[in-house]
Amino acid sequence: MSGHLSLLLAIPPGYATAVWPGAGIALAGLLLYGRRYLPGVILGSFLTNLSLDLGSVLSIATLKTAFIAMVIAFGAGAQALLGAKLVQRLFKFDPGLLELRNIIGLLALGGPVSCLFNSTWSVTILLVAGVIDWSEYGYSWMTWWVGDSIGVLIFLPLAFIWLGKPRECWVKRRFTVALPLALFFSLVVIGFLFASHQEKKEVMHTFIQRGDVIGDALDKHIVHYLEAVHAIQSYFASSNHVTRQEFRTFVARTLDRAPGIQALSWNPRITAAERNTYEAAARQDGFPGFHLMERNVDGELITATERPVYVAVYYIEPYKGNEDALGYDVYSQPQRRLALDLSRDIGRAVATERITLIQESGTQAGVLVFVPIYNAEKTPDSPAERRARLHGYAVGVFRLGDVLAAALAGTNVTDVWVRLYDDSAAEEPTPLAFSHLDDRGEVKMASALDPQSQEGTLNYTRRYEVAGRTWRLTIIPDANYLVANRSWAGWWVLAGGLLFAGVLGLFLLSLTGRWFLDERRAEALAESNASLSDQVNQRIRTEQALHTEKEKAEVTLHSIGDAVITTDASGDIEYLNPVAERLTEWTAEEARGKPLTAVFRIINEETRETAVDPVYRCRNEGRVIGLANHTVLISRSGREYAIQDSAAPIRDYESRIMGVVLVFNDVSETRRMAREAAHYATHDTLTGLVNRREFDRRLEQSLASSKHYGTRHALCYLDLDQFKIVNDTCGHRAGDELLKHIANLLSNEVRERDTLARLGGDEFGLLLDNCPIEKAFEIAETLVSNVRDYRFVWDEQPFDIGVSIGLVTIVGQVETAEMLLSHADVACYAAKNQGRNRVHVYQPDFSGADPHHREILRIADMRSAIDQNRFRLYGQPICSLGEEIPQVQWYELLLRMVDQDNHLVLPGSFVPIAERFDLMGQIDRWVVRTIFRDYKKLFPIEDPPNIAINLSGNLLGDVSLLPFLREQFATHGIDPERVCFEVTETAAIRNISAAMQLIRAIREMGGKFALDDFGSGLSSFAYLKTLPVNYLKIDGNLVRRIAEESEDRAMVEAVNQLAHRLGMQTVAEYVETTECMQVLHEIGVDYAQGFALAIPEPLPLTRVKSNV
Repeated sequence: MSGHLSLLLAIPPGYATAVWPGAGIALAGLLLYGRRYLPGVILGSFLTNLSLDLGSVLSIATLKTAFIAMVIAFGAGAQALLGAKLVQRLFKFDPGLLELRNIIGLLALGGPVSCLFNSTWSVTILLVAGVIDWSEYGYSWMTWWVGDSIGVLIFLPLAFIWLGKPRECWVKRRFTVALPLALFFSLVVIGFLFASHQEKKEVMHTFIQRGDVIGDALDKHIVHYLEAVHAIQSYFASSNHVTRQEFRTFVARTLDRAPGIQALSWNPRITAAERNTYEAAARQDGFPGFHLMERNVDGELITATERPVYVAVYYIEPYKGNEDALGYDVYSQPQRRLALDLSRDIGRAVATERITLIQESGTQAGVLVFVPIYNAEKTPDSPAERRARLHGYAVGVFRLGDVLAAALAGTNVTDVWVRLYDDSAAEEPTPLAFSHLDDRGEVKMASALDPQSQEGTLNYTRRYEVAGRTWRLTIIPDANYLVANRSWAGWWVLAGGLLFAGVLGLFLLSLTGRWFLDERRAEALAESNASLSDQVNQRIRTEQALHTEKEKAEVTLHSIGDAVITTDASGDIEYLNPVAERLTEWTAEEARGKPLTAVFRIINEETRETAVDPVYRCRNEGRVIGLANHTVLISRSGREYAIQDSAAPIRDYESRIMGVVLVFNDVSETRRMAREAAHYATHDTLTGLVNRREFDRRLEQSLASSKHYGTRHALCYLDLDQFKIVNDTCGHRAGDELLKHIANLLSNEVRERDTLARLGGDEFGLLLDNCPIEKAFEIAETLVSNVRDYRFVWDEQPFDIGVSIGLVTIVGQVETAEMLLSHADVACYAAKNQGRNRVHVYQPDFSGADPHHREILRIADMRSAIDQNRFRLYGQPICSLGEEIPQVQWYELLLRMVDQDNHLVLPGSFVPIAERFDLMGQIDRWVVRTIFRDYKKLFPIEDPPNIAINLSGNLLGDVSLLPFLREQFATHGIDPERVCFEVTETAAIRNISAAMQLIRAIREMGGKFALDDFGSGLSSFAYLKTLPVNYLKIDGNLVRRIAEESEDRAMVEAVNQLAHRLGMQTVAEYVETTECMQVLHEIGVDYAQGFALAIPEPLPLTRVKSNV
């Protein structure tokens, strides 16, 4: 940034400035931060130089520019490093710059001396690269050296003021040094800018005068050229016929007066019918090979093809040098044709855009100027009349380089670049001609891409209107002109002012350094006096503080909740605080002077062995010592306290141990709670037995020992019989009390090494360690007998309780503990199936063909399916029959199970078994809980549909069902109006009282109820009026063949009419054909469900149908 700002003060031409702050900042950085600052110096210099246009022969995008910038950057870094080394080697560098000698040495060596390096290095690089020549070397070197030197003299002190250390030396200099330097520097820059501005105005004025000379000359030539073309027009207009010789004689005088014209020609308009006549006449005039020509796609001249009109070069002077143009049909070329048509239509001269002339043998651009000639005394008024009366064109042919050279000749202007552009195009200017007037005033043609002709800040521009086009003349100075007109006054103002600013900075640094040294001496003397006074006062305060701290320590030790004992270096007690007195039952007076072990007796809680004396260890090891866990303090009376403590050494001023402080507290209650927490982590809170998690862990251990060592153990799975009756009749409190009694009863009959656990609900597990199956069977039989003989009484109501036990041998062939529990579960249900209150031993080779055994296996599979979430929900739409196209009203949720082999099992294969073995309650609760919790996931649409959920008949008498449903509605925020519950007709009639209570409660909440399979029972009609359901679902056996069986139709019609009279709506199940659906529609059934409408789909549903 400093580099870019200083370049604003550079005086062109050249790339050095009279002040370069970067030199001072770079040297300051190396002196303050060392060599790690050097890469930053090189990078900053590189980026600054890379952004410059290093001479007109270079471009910022070239590798050469980057190379030069990098070499100069290394020079800047080397100069800063050289200056830092000179200062550090020849002078003892003082970072505060307080003494005049150090200040002069720093500024002299770091400034004028070290700056000789980079000025010589960098200017020589620019010379070798061709950026400057020898004429500029001395000026550039001097400016570079002065700029770097002044940059050090001014900006090195400024950098130290803001970054130098120690900061107290430099902060005060911000106002005494930095501010005066900044103000004086600003005045110098303002003076330089004013002087530079005045000189630039003078240079610009002189340059504009030179530009006017060239601009006027070109303007005069352009006017003369256009007059020559118009003269031909007038000549033809005043003559009936102009011969070739007359044309030659007429234009000869014009060509002599206008040397910049390439040729003047007469181009008649020739029709196809006139072509032969014109060609024959030209041959008679002395051009035997004359014929009309055009260029082909390869640029070769060939005979013009047949077309209606030609505009050919017929007369052309001078003929020499323009031979190729004679006979050329200019109308055949699009650019020329565009100008010809425009000139014809507007009746005025029109110039072409830049073209290459037919006769051009070099690289110059050309322009044609067409002036129309009509067969009329005056120019016709309308474009149509002009086209009809067109006779031909007077044409001026110009090579633009010759035009520009002719205008520049004789102007006596030197050292400028001259450009001519066509600005008529909308996109960008078209270059026409480029010339250079050297220091002798000679005109030299230049390439359009010559980098020496790039525009700068000093330029002259003039525009000309030439036959309908706009030409622009641009003049800029070359390097010789800039050198000759260099601004010296501004340079001297800047250099002289900045040099004085550097000397001013030297003076201010020296003056403030002397002030600071004087202040430092005064401060040192004041500090010495103050230190002596402070020492006296500090001793007084220390004595007072010691007394205060002693009082505080005694009060603190008496009031804290921890016990504290202090001993001397030999371990004898010196002090006990009140808490220590209470726990040890020793007073401080009694304990003082006694060994610690006589008062502080500690043992290990688990081993009852004497614990290591912590004070002894602390004295020997010289560090803080903590007691191990399970440490117990035995008081004087023998009472035990669980404690935790730590002992820390007390050291004197020479770090020698002069005693030990022992801190301990009573953690008896905390340890008791920790033991209880550990106990309940592995035991059931109700019965006190081992819980399921701990039982599973011990079962895994038993299975592992059986696999590794061949030991045989036994596993019993116990399920209480009639427990549900007690729980439903007397409530959960009675059930909990029964479980505690049974747990005590069972515990009395098992061995100490065995594990009895409550697995959940009314299920228990018994792990018999190292027990053969025969002995295990005897123990199990004893348990069954004891439970059978036990009678539970609650509120004077007796209950007989039983237990069914499944017994399995733990052998190494079984892979997992989970499989063992599954086998025991199967055996337990086999015992229940055989009449309950008995023991059944699991047989691995029992035939699966036994239907009872298959049912037992299915029960075990269902129980694990609940635990493992292997049930799947499906949805089948129920559609209205009132519209022409059935509309989906709600979805009935159907249940499927995935067995252990990952096969899908339909409900007919497991629901009857689940009802028989009281598992449907758990399954129904799983369905309700899952659908309510995942309602929006199972129906991921903006407006999820209403749903119907089937409830097992076994749940109608379950008093906990209704609270469960209310809890689920509240927990998951499901609107009851979206849910319809279904029970079968048979289940409702079997428990009519419970069904009526449940239906009313559901409807009071806002839900709906449906009676399923209606018509399958014998007493349906008699009970229907007592059941306030919303929907009546007609049994599918009546619906399936309704289109063929008139009796079925009559039954359905009767059910439908009765339901409607009772205010219910009807739903037909098992609708499997369109004929069946048509009959139901005729009867007036409200809704239908079946394969004819839609098959069940697995949830979640990605798209909910609106119709079928």
